[in-house]
Amino acid sequence: MNCKLFFANYLSKSLLFGNIHNNNYWLVRRLGSLSVGQSAQLSKVFTEADVCEFGKLTGDYNPIHFDYKYCSKTKFCKPVVHGSLTNGLVGAVMGTLLPGPGTVVVQQTINYTKPLYIGEEVCAEVIVTDIKKKFIDCRFSCKTNDGKTVIEGTAKLIMFS
Repeated sequence: MNCKLFFANYLSKSLLFGNIHNNNYWLVRRLGSLSVGQSAQLSKVFTEADVCEFGKLTGDYNPIHFDYKYCSKTKFCKPVVHGSLTNGLVGAVMGTLLPGPGTVVVQQTINYTKPLYIGEEVCAEVIVTDIKKKFIDCRFSCKTNDGKTVIEGTAKLIMFS
């Protein structure tokens, strides 16, 4: 499928089914329309198939993500979603919602605070904290429905649109 067509279909389905939440604007296209405090969110439930596909794409076959027997002997007790896959949801917010297309991450600090388990819904939120010329500073977090923070951090972005 054509990437542009896929993206358009994804956004229309996500909006239709309420998966994309944005407090201020659906999509910000210009740096001048950004303001400190603006935020956007995106929610997702990562499945075993998502984790398996991510493992195939990256070569990360750590049993902590796949093997229930192995995990039962760890503090996690069951497989956890790759932290980088969860962080990808943050990138999706930045690149598609806030600031939006043309945004590139130039610096990011990530703290993985708790495990995200397969099947848990997670919401990535990005909040603009500062704007200087073409650079946008923001903070982000990923939280489960019960309020558990699984990722938090900061990022410096640049817009090329």
